[in-house]
Amino acid sequence: MAMVKTVCLANLCFEGYNDIVDQCCKAWNIFIQCKDRVNSLCTRGRFNMGKV
Repeated sequence: MAMVKTVCLANLCFEGYNDIVDQCCKAWNIFIQCKDRVNSLCTRGRFNMGKV
């Protein structure tokens, strides 16, 4: 999620609450277009589920 902050939301001045929400929605939509990135964050394969 750092990519969303760094690429989409950094160094912006917001005009109010609605502007913040609009910019966050745009950033989220950019993020979910990167299916490989979303899959890597949302699948269990990245955790070690081996022997305890």
